Amino acid sequence: EQHPELIREIVRRGHQIGNHTWSHPQASFWCHGPIRTYREIARCQSAIKAITGAAPTVFRAPVGHSNLFVHPVLEKFGLRLAGWSSRG
Repeated sequence: EQHPELIREIVRRGHQIGNHTWSHPQASFWCHGPIRTYREIARCQSAIKAITGAAPTVFRAPVGHSNLFVHPVLEKFGLRLAGWSSRG
């Protein structure tokens, strides 16, 4: 929401914008309950769709930490879970 023009330019250049939660709760995301997990993912999903016109299709959890409440939310929004194999 702070830099919609930057997000639109990234998409215009052919890149994909993924969901990474709304507030990036890196220290606590793994222990969030179902409601907070849903809100983090849903708010980010909504903001990106409002800016780009398309909802993200990929989600990466903050710091790669997940919990059992993440997968039902990803299914609801049609998101695929992305990981990584190299720390940067």
